[in-house]
Amino acid sequence: SMRHWQLNTSVLQTAVWWSVSPGESVTLQCTVLSEIRAADLRVLWFRAAAGQSFPEIIYTHQNSNSRQCEISSSTSCSLYEFSKNILDHNHTGTYYCAVAVCGKIIFGNGTSVELSKCSCVLLGTCSIFVLFIDGVKWFIVEKLFMQIYLQWC
Repeated sequence: SMRHWQLNTSVLQTAVWWSVSPGESVTLQCTVLSEIRAADLRVLWFRAAAGQSFPEIIYTHQNSNSRQCEISSSTSCSLYEFSKNILDHNHTGTYYCAVAVCGKIIFGNGTSVELSKCSCVLLGTCSIFVLFIDGVKWFIVEKLFMQIYLQWC
């Protein structure tokens, strides 16, 4: 059913946060998983500037712009990339990959892009549990958060 398809379409964005020098280009990545054929999906990019209540549409992918990734025979997996030259603060904000399917728009979690003296990309956050063994019992003593990021100046 149509409702079943809506619930089985996922939009995943790789990077959580980019910090770039003015004039530098970012390439945002988006993976779309769906039970609908990739050719029948419409993939869009939106940008929400700071203080904007609604994101604005900035790019629409043609169907030929995706690369296929194999998951299973019943699920189509497509990779999309969007490159943008970040000249100044007018190009910063949160960039969203989205899919128009079955009369709805399904958004990814967004990638925040901001200006900085150094370039940095935050790929995600991990939770680390430090465990100590006392006899046969396990104790969770500390929960650490580690940010996975790459930085270059």
